[in-house]
Amino acid sequence: MSGVVTTLVNGEVSDAAWVRDRGLQYGDGLFETIACRAGTPRWLERHFARLARGCERLGIVMPDVAQLSAEVRSLAAGQRCIEQQGLPDVVIASAGISVGMDTAERGDLDVMRETFAVNNTGLAATFHPFLAAMRERGSGTLVGIASVSAIRGLPGHGAYCASKAG
Repeated sequence: MSGVVTTLVNGEVSDAAWVRDRGLQYGDGLFETIACRAGTPRWLERHFARLARGCERLGIVMPDVAQLSAEVRSLAAGQRCIEQQGLPDVVIASAGISVGMDTAERGDLDVMRETFAVNNTGLAATFHPFLAAMRERGSGTLVGIASVSAIRGLPGHGAYCASKAG
């Protein structure tokens, strides 16, 4: 087998599984091995359909497919970057969304949830593909760019300001 092998255990890059993991204790864990060719994950829909069937059979809550897909694609893109350009010394994440909202509206909770997901989880997902290789190399710098709104606030954009505060 050639190339880079990345293993996620409960959504985290790992080269080991915790002995108290449910799958090891009860034998009812579930996993998928997803091949990536040229930095592109192969047959994701098939993998996720098989994962959904397995979760249903075992009575395990199916993870969010959009989140799983984003994590797999992010890892594949990071691996493609490393394969094509080598491991960077610095990774900079500067992304975010801001949607005006009135927290009195029920629908704004979904906007708030999406804002936190993009602005916080997105930042971490940018770094994620590079962490194991940087740790193994013993060096690397991760830079997360926030916003002045984290300390000054912005009327009608509470979720954005809170997410940028970290």
